[in-house]
Amino acid sequence: MKIFSVQPIKVNECTFNREFLSKTHTSSSYQSDFDYDFENDSQNTFTIIFDLLYTVGDNFNENILPSNRPNEFIVELDSEAGSGDVFLSYNYSCQFDFESEGFDEDVLSLNAFLDDFYTHIKTFLNQPGLELVKEKEENLREYQPLEDTVLEIIDNLRENDMYEFKVVNGI
Repeated sequence: MKIFSVQPIKVNECTFNREFLSKTHTSSSYQSDFDYDFENDSQNTFTIIFDLLYTVGDNFNENILPSNRPNEFIVELDSEAGSGDVFLSYNYSCQFDFESEGFDEDVLSLNAFLDDFYTHIKTFLNQPGLELVKEKEENLREYQPLEDTVLEIIDNLRENDMYEFKVVNGI
C-alpha cells in the first residue's frame, strides 16, 4: 500500500490524574483500541485513531447464583467499564491517503505504518508514573497484535468499497 500525504499525529485528548495513581491496583478498568474514520469526499483518505481509557473506582456488582451441586455457588462479577474516575485518557489520530498495491504489499506497508503510529503511545507510556499502564498495554497487545489490526483495517476498507483487491482465505 502506498501511503502518502500523511498528516502529523494529532493528540485529541490527554487527561492524566496523578492523584488516582494509588487506586490503580483496585477496582480499575483498562481498555485501548484502534478505530478508523473514512472520508466521504475522498475515495482513498482515512484517519486512524488510537484510544486509551484507564479508570479507577469502577462499579463492580457481585451476583451469587445457585449451582447444580449442593453447597456450591457461582459468583458472577459484573462491571461497567469506564464507570469510575479517569486516571488516564489518551486519544490520538493521523490522517493519510493511500493507494492499494496488492494484498501482500498492502499488509506489509500498512503494518510498518501502524507500527510507527503505535510508537507514539509506547513513547508516551515511558513517562514516570505510567509503568502500570505500559504493562497493561503490553499485555493487551499480546492478545490483540498489530497484525490483526492491519487485517481489520483492510477488511473495513473493503466493506466501505475503498479496497479493490479481493481478500483471500476468509481474511
